Amino acid sequence: MKYIGVDLHTTQLTICYRDELGAENINTVKISQIEEFLKQINRMDKVAFEATGNSLYLQNMLQTVMPLENIYVVNTLQFKLISKSVKKTDKNDARLLAEYLSKDMLPEARLRSESDNQIINLIETRDMLVSSNTAFKNQIHNILLKLGIKLKSSEVSGKKKRRNLVERYELAGVYKFQVEFALSNIEHNYAEIAKLEAKLEELKSTMKQVENLSSICGIGDKSAMGIKAIVGDINDFESPDKLAAYVGLCPRVNNSNETVCHGRITKRGNKLVRKLLVQCAWVSIRYNPLLKEFYTVLKKKKPAGKAIIAVARKLVYQIYYTLKYNWYFTNTENTEKEIKAF
Repeated sequence: MKYIGVDLHTTQLTICYRDELGAENINTVKISQIEEFLKQINRMDKVAFEATGNSLYLQNMLQTVMPLENIYVVNTLQFKLISKSVKKTDKNDARLLAEYLSKDMLPEARLRSESDNQIINLIETRDMLVSSNTAFKNQIHNILLKLGIKLKSSEVSGKKKRRNLVERYELAGVYKFQVEFALSNIEHNYAEIAKLEAKLEELKSTMKQVENLSSICGIGDKSAMGIKAIVGDINDFESPDKLAAYVGLCPRVNNSNETVCHGRITKRGNKLVRKLLVQCAWVSIRYNPLLKEFYTVLKKKKPAGKAIIAVARKLVYQIYYTLKYNWYFTNTENTEKEIKAF
């Protein structure tokens, strides 16, 4: 059996083969020649590489010649030996991966299914287009302000009012060109968003527990799909605190001797899931009286940003137990009753 450490890049692989006696052999293979690397692998071998943008590609290729349990995708954030190494070379990185793989001391990253990755990609693309539209709308507001015109938000948000914006304010020259350019991009983005939402709706039926999550006050179907795809198997988490830590909504803790300091949230993990949770938190305080009261009381002592993060963390607890016990909320009263337990 060989322990194989792979330093993965976009164009090549640096590979360290380590046998059970500790003897090493290192070589480099182009990505286009990956089939040559796969021919050197036995089903009993173990392969380790860091989680990167193209690690899923390597994982899928390796699965054609070896079982998934022998593939180790390393959590880069927790495996500091590479990032903190004094001698930072591709060969040394591959050697470290092979060595610590042989000692069973590598922190593994959680692997998502191909279907979950596809859902996440669709939601990330939709989020990018929504952010782009927000930027174009803000640009229109700024252009009109330069002309002494204060627009109402509905004049840019509403489709009918957007259409005759240029004629209504008799824009000309470069300002007219800029506004028309922004409006054209907004309409194009909305059309693409509609396509993405149709695809997400089509895929919704293939995902389990989406309806359970969307029954929670403040969480819609698309947010539920994104959260479920990112969280994956809830049984991977021992407690709701572990889930909160995974999504980066727990505070940093510095404990030394008798001094305990709590800092800002870690923001570790997937950025998209935190954004979805915060968006859901803003909606939930509008429609859930208990969470609204919790937010209002907390806002008197803390800034609004910190207060809404606390609400998002409450939602994480509710999400955890909903997925764990397959809950389905049928009314607000039920939701409030369960939140009280948290």
